[in-house]
Amino acid sequence: LQALPDDTLKVLIINRVAWDTAYYNLALGLEYAQEGLRVAKKINFTRGIIIAYNALGATYCDMGDYNDALDVHMEGLNNAEKYGDPKLTGTALMNISLVYNSIKDTANSTAFLERAILEYEKVNYEQGLAAAYINLGGQYFEIDHLEQSTICFQKALALGRKSGKAEILGHAYSGLALCWADSGLFELAHKYIDSAFAVVTELSDSYVFAKVQANVATLLVLEKKYLEAEDAYLEAMTPFREIGVREEVLIFYMELSNICNLTNRPQEALEYWKKYMTLKDSLVNEDVLEHQRNLEALYESEKKKQEIELLTTKGN
Repeated sequence: LQALPDDTLKVLIINRVAWDTAYYNLALGLEYAQEGLRVAKKINFTRGIIIAYNALGATYCDMGDYNDALDVHMEGLNNAEKYGDPKLTGTALMNISLVYNSIKDTANSTAFLERAILEYEKVNYEQGLAAAYINLGGQYFEIDHLEQSTICFQKALALGRKSGKAEILGHAYSGLALCWADSGLFELAHKYIDSAFAVVTELSDSYVFAKVQANVATLLVLEKKYLEAEDAYLEAMTPFREIGVREEVLIFYMELSNICNLTNRPQEALEYWKKYMTLKDSLVNEDVLEHQRNLEALYESEKKKQEIELLTTKGN
């Protein structure tokens, strides 16, 4: 990278490095994403700017810095819409939905995911569609819309089988496993979890493995196998801690506290709850929602301004 001139190839390489690095070291991944954005802006590489905003925003979100994540993703969305690329626009929309999901704004998260799917469908971008369906399936599962969740994961699985991408297959299989478990079909659920592990083992990706392992823990809780679920959560927590994905660790602390309560260990339950509250206070605070509202208003205002300018130009 140091030997390369500041050109479009360098921006694309830095962005790839930023993504791959962030999977095991968020802080270092952030530095690469910031450098990619700097170079893209320096050479006025619009596509590169959009891609860099995407990587930067996703990293901020995983770090729990939701204000900066929203800022960056909204900038990326504005640039993508002006650029006119449905694939890039869909990705910006999907990443914004992930930020809203992180701050438990289900309505906005779902709405942005549905908009992302519409963009991806314009160009039949199957990898983006699969990711959006996986996220939407998880969203529906969280709010107990089991039928919609199952449909989304099944669509993702079909796309994963078509492309042969192990990451898509792993998420789709493990998502469906939770749907079957929630329906009481535990034998089928374990069959799908086994299929998920079979494909993600090929990846040697600790992040994807941890996501599947977290679903195993949820499955075991549904089966009331609490001690096994506890072990699964602890195993999934290690890679997320190492990477720096604090949001997942936050969820695990709450689940571990619940498990300790269910297994008559009040002191351990209290300790996990304290860890949960401490981390929660560092991640989510009142000004995140206020910042979100201000950002949305600014975005809508800018969009209306562009529409007026376009109409004025056509009138002239």
